[in-house]
Amino acid sequence: MAFGALHSFGSAFGQTFLIALFVPFISQSLGINETGFANIYAGITIASAAALPFIGRMIDRVDMLRYSLIVMVFLAAGCFVMSAASNVIVLIGGLFMLRFAGQGLMSHVSMTSIARYFDRNRGRALAIAAFGFPMAEAIMPAIFLALIAAFGWRGAYIVAGIVILLVMVPLATWLVRGNRHFRAVPVAEPALTAPEPGADIGAGTVATTQNPSETENDRVAAAAAASDSHHQTSHSHPIHPRLFKSAYIWLSMPMLAGQPWC
Repeated sequence: MAFGALHSFGSAFGQTFLIALFVPFISQSLGINETGFANIYAGITIASAAALPFIGRMIDRVDMLRYSLIVMVFLAAGCFVMSAASNVIVLIGGLFMLRFAGQGLMSHVSMTSIARYFDRNRGRALAIAAFGFPMAEAIMPAIFLALIAAFGWRGAYIVAGIVILLVMVPLATWLVRGNRHFRAVPVAEPALTAPEPGADIGAGTVATTQNPSETENDRVAAAAAASDSHHQTSHSHPIHPRLFKSAYIWLSMPMLAGQPWC
């Protein structure tokens, strides 16, 4: 749960409430008005949301700690790019890295790791992991305002990147380095198949011989009933029922459109 809370807290580097503190200074340095910055920011947010499903699914194929460290390094790189932004092109690249790695992938790692690890009390575990979001909202703005006042907005981003690399990366490694079960790539469960006619089950054998007393009418009625049952089942369930019954899918939806706390 601490691993999840660390990532939800670290997502603040790419959340709107923190980036908004830098807008006046960035606009003044690069000569961009607020309307122009807002248009750039909206486009970057949509682009990062569109890219998230393609990169986010890799979390099911890679060691959880390795995936986490890659995301953190990418987020730190975004901070360094922002500190070096001297024109709009570099600014767009830095903002995309912050939004994609921070608001997108850090939140994704937080929720996915906890939901995948906990079978029981999953809701409570997710709630504790999500505590990092309001905690970051409470303390990060004050910290960054102090950093901007002391080092300027570029220096504040440099400090942020260093903190990610020297504090968050070692902390994440320490939390789950020895937990192989938490880090392991999920293994797909084999599909259950119906036994073939005559297949052995336990000590006995399923005999599927035709009942000689069964009439043609009985066979027709049974076939009609099976067809009707299949027809009702195909119309009463969606194409992927497990996808839409999963509570985690609905919890993850806000990441695509921007979370309410960002």
